[in-house]
Amino acid sequence: MAGGEETSRPGKASERENTPQAIERICNLLNDPEEAVRWSVPWELAKIGAAAVDVLIALFDDPDAVLRKKVGWALGQIGDRRAVEPLLAKLNDPSLGVRWEVVRGLGNLGDPRAVKPLISALKDKDLEVRQEVFGALRELGRVAVVPLITTLNDPDEALRWQAVRALGKMHGARARAVKPLIAMLNDPNDGIRQDVVEALGDIRDARAVKPLIALLNDPDWKIQERAKYALYFIGIGAAAEEELRAALGDADKAVRQKVARILRKIEEARRRGRCAHDRYLS
Repeated sequence: MAGGEETSRPGKASERENTPQAIERICNLLNDPEEAVRWSVPWELAKIGAAAVDVLIALFDDPDAVLRKKVGWALGQIGDRRAVEPLLAKLNDPSLGVRWEVVRGLGNLGDPRAVKPLISALKDKDLEVRQEVFGALRELGRVAVVPLITTLNDPDEALRWQAVRALGKMHGARARAVKPLIAMLNDPNDGIRQDVVEALGDIRDARAVKPLIALLNDPDWKIQERAKYALYFIGIGAAAEEELRAALGDADKAVRQKVARILRKIEEARRRGRCAHDRYLS
């Protein structure tokens, strides 16, 4: 390819073009009348890397939401820690797309400073953003576990609820989260209790068996049903099955019947060589 053709393409610096010159040339594209050309600027700057971070941060205040979203993506891709605070500042951006990309970028950066703001972002009004927050907290891993457990005692009901869901999805949090989640079975909100039961089923720790057996006669039938699912999944493990068999001697006939049914389903699943899923009680 001829040298002139190569240098005319956005983001492709010639061998003689130094980094400041390349950045200046790319930024000049912000004056282009075509939106698509302007929106390509963050992508082109991302290819330059860390040297373009300050320029990208400055673009984060642009009135164009699409451009801000692409800036969030670019900063997350470059992975420079200078971007952490500017990304955190955009967690309240009015644009769903910007917030989504910001959360994703913070997950990529993996900086512990993002943990508490991301936990607060679990209350975002848009489901897409909340789902991405779960992913970002999983990316952050162990540094997010203790703050999430602490959030289980937050007076804000919505935040407690989302913390339960996040802990249930974090593989690195599982062993540490079991006791605090068991304590949450007494939460005054039945919806939160339902999700606690589900999280305990996902974690599959034998310590949850006795508290879950106690829920088989809970006044809320939804909690009863989720407890059955949770006990089934936990019961696939030998230690938990022992606990379940002990419950066959429970004084309550209804509990004995429900436990016997769960044990039958576990045995059937083992005979088939797989773990049945949603229709295991059918």
